[in-house]
Amino acid sequence: MTVERVDPRPSSPWWGEHRSRYRFAAAYVHGKRVVDAACGTGYGSMMLDAAGATAVIAVDNDPTAIATIRDRGGSSIVTLKADVRRLPLEAGSVDVVTSFETLEHIADPELFVSEIRRILSPDGVALISTPNRLHTEALGRPANQYHLQEYAPSELRAILSQTFGRLEVLGQRVHPGTALTRIGNHRSPFRTI
Repeated sequence: MTVERVDPRPSSPWWGEHRSRYRFAAAYVHGKRVVDAACGTGYGSMMLDAAGATAVIAVDNDPTAIATIRDRGGSSIVTLKADVRRLPLEAGSVDVVTSFETLEHIADPELFVSEIRRILSPDGVALISTPNRLHTEALGRPANQYHLQEYAPSELRAILSQTFGRLEVLGQRVHPGTALTRIGNHRSPFRTI
């Protein structure tokens, strides 16, 4: 798994785009047990905590990221240093899993997706985002050096449908006024979420 960190400061060009994913996820977490897989420095975990999650487990394999969350985390945030492909959590123990901009860093995405399904309760929800390669790979390969592979919506759907029975693929406009909307398998200016 390759590591890439988003600058968590409001001056970062990615600030609004990344926060908008957590604002979207906030609608699913009130009163729920949540895992924020590959949480980075934890600003999203804190947003989920503020949205009323009963517990947020912030998981990352970087000890520095975990220490940052411990220093400034919210009241219901528990930190866990772990590989997201092998989570030390009981099967069916959480209601919601968020994992934003992770899949493209993992060599074995099916293992990661299976692990998410394993820890989710039977009626749990997984919210996963990854770049839409139809938009990002102008040169036929990921422009981001940290991405092992990026996925078109149809490719993401194929990976997820092996594990999840019900899917909805949404897209996010890549500009300051980010928005989430349904997308098809066509080329579009949206990132898959």
